[in-house]
Amino acid sequence: MTYHKVKRGLVWLMKRVLEALAKGMSLGMWESKMASLPLITVIITTCKRPVEILERAVKSVLAQDYSNYEVIVVNDYPEDKALVQKIGDSLLSYSDARVRYIVQKANGGACQARNVGIQKADGEYIAFLDDDDEWMPDKLSKQLAGFTSEKIGAVSCDFLDVGRNKGKGRAIVVRTGADERNLVEALLWRNCVGGCSEPMIRASVLAEIGGFDESLFASQDYDLWMRIAIKYEIAFVHLPLVKRYYSEDAITGNFKKKMTGLEKIQKKKEELYKKYLDALNYRYAQKIEFCLMHKEFAKSIQFFVKAIRVKPLSKYNILEPMRGIVKLLRRMI
Repeated sequence: MTYHKVKRGLVWLMKRVLEALAKGMSLGMWESKMASLPLITVIITTCKRPVEILERAVKSVLAQDYSNYEVIVVNDYPEDKALVQKIGDSLLSYSDARVRYIVQKANGGACQARNVGIQKADGEYIAFLDDDDEWMPDKLSKQLAGFTSEKIGAVSCDFLDVGRNKGKGRAIVVRTGADERNLVEALLWRNCVGGCSEPMIRASVLAEIGGFDESLFASQDYDLWMRIAIKYEIAFVHLPLVKRYYSEDAITGNFKKKMTGLEKIQKKKEELYKKYLDALNYRYAQKIEFCLMHKEFAKSIQFFVKAIRVKPLSKYNILEPMRGIVKLLRRMI
């Protein structure tokens, strides 16, 4: 153990002891309280992100009203030695023994980095935070309270979409959950669980079903939520506990990856889609919209034919292409 780690651990311990004494709590009472709280592992993966943005995410974790957690920051861009050092110095400045820093040997992608974090996690529960998002101070405590039975494998939450429309206007509250459908069917229609920054998951569930599928080019989180929902219940806290900084440019630049990822997920869940033909039709129609948005007109026609074959009279065969055209026109203005 290095000098810096020992120093950081001692500083953190002294802070906690002083807090306990200020509240009239003996050291024994404080130790007993900490032991009774389940440990939560927070995994933040980062790649080429400016340190100031990463710091916003880390600070939102350190500001949680729940104290028994560890933070694992996984840097997936070791090629930039200066940035590696800068991030390390930033994390050391918090003098918090709960914060760990892992630097990948080579860039392997966000999901490989998340899987590395899972392997190193000691927590009973695991929560992921994208390095450009941030949490509300009661995110961990509110979600932990949602694990009311052993059948619940994960608890998600609503989020604030802060960055849509290039930061203009108010943040949009996006509600998660399945509404009237069962969750597995609802997930065949769309990702109603959220992105990586929303759910908290039992570590035992991840150990059982495996982590993120690194063979997928996109939508790996969506694939993981589906695998969890098939075996476990997913509960929802209908409060916006995450600030998500949406980047439309990032989505636009990854059209091929996103489309390939969705196609692979659909292939993996082929038998389920055969059971829910309305969902299959909607998925094809949604791809029409997505292709039109990105001027992939030939592909949009291919998906239109597939959508009609599944459900010739479906309203989505008309609605989704119309949405795609409207979004394309808005981008061109």
